Amino acid sequence: MEYDKPSKRLFAAWYDLLDSGVETRVAPYRRLTAGRSLGRTLEVGGGTGANLPFFPPGVDVFAVEPNPYMARRFLARCRDIPPRRATVIPSVGEALPFADDSFDSVVTTLTL
Repeated sequence: MEYDKPSKRLFAAWYDLLDSGVETRVAPYRRLTAGRSLGRTLEVGGGTGANLPFFPPGVDVFAVEPNPYMARRFLARCRDIPPRRATVIPSVGEALPFADDSFDSVVTTLTL
């Protein structure tokens, strides 16, 4: 899947605005998923980082995000919500580049 297309850039640019329309309904689920993660946490489809405010302090987030424009927004949001240790891996959930038992928690919202 190619992610260096204008449509992918536009989707990333507009995603947070589009998400704001459903965020009040999604936030409780973010609390129940990201909010309960522990230790090393894998987020499949980190997007623009909408789950970041919900991760507990001390959680190390490793986000798999294939869209480079979304990944940039994710990292920018990390700077806005300190302290947050996060890494973005340019990959897809169907081909995770990690060994088994690499994480304590796995989170995904609005991805599948």
